[in-house]
Formats: sequence, structure tokens, C-alpha cells
Amino acid sequence: MKYICCCLFVLILILIMASPLQAREKVVCSLIYGPGLIRELPKGLKDKTQHCTISCQLAHYCPALDVLAAGALKEFWDGLGFGTPDWDDLRANKEGVIYSRSYEKDECLAVCANHYE
Repeated sequence: MKYICCCLFVLILILIMASPLQAREKVVCSLIYGPGLIRELPKGLKDKTQHCTISCQLAHYCPALDVLAAGALKEFWDGLGFGTPDWDDLRANKEGVIYSRSYEKDECLAVCANHYE
């Protein structure tokens, strides 16, 4: 568990430091839009479908690196004991960002559900 947390922390730092955005713009976009999008998700979706859908939708508002960093921060938080960290959640986040390049925001749920449900 500690190994996963350390790896995620390093990944988060790399993502944030590599971003060309100004410090005040990093991760903040996902924190602004994320909670509202999460509340709009239908109940009963599989965890990976949720990760994929939120990442896909967020990527329509926020830079991809910001979305991925927010997902990594969530897994880090889980690793501290507030949830269950899972590397596959990060993969689902990445899939969502990739889908955002080909699908509109309102198509994200259907595309991700088709992949993960």
C-alpha cells in the first residue's frame, strides 16, 4: 500500500511540474467542474465506468494533463485510507481522456459504459 501511495505521489508531482500551465491553473479546473459532473452520474455504474466517464467529460472543460493529475490525486487520497486505490482506475481515467478526443461530452457515458459495463 505504501509503495502504491509513493508511486502515485511521484506521478502526481511529475504531471504537475511538467504542465505548461501556470501554477494557479493546475488541477484547479478539475476541482471546479468535477464535483458537479460526479453528481450528474446515474447511480449503479461500475467504478471504471465512472472514472472513464468523468475523465472524458472533464477533458471537454480542462486540459488532459489536469484531468489525469486529478485522477492520480484521487487514487493517492484512496491510498491514504480514504478509499481503495486501484491502478485500473488510472487506466480508466486515461481511456476517458482519449475518448474525449473523438466523442462529445454527452456521449462519454455511453462510450465508457459500452467499454466497461
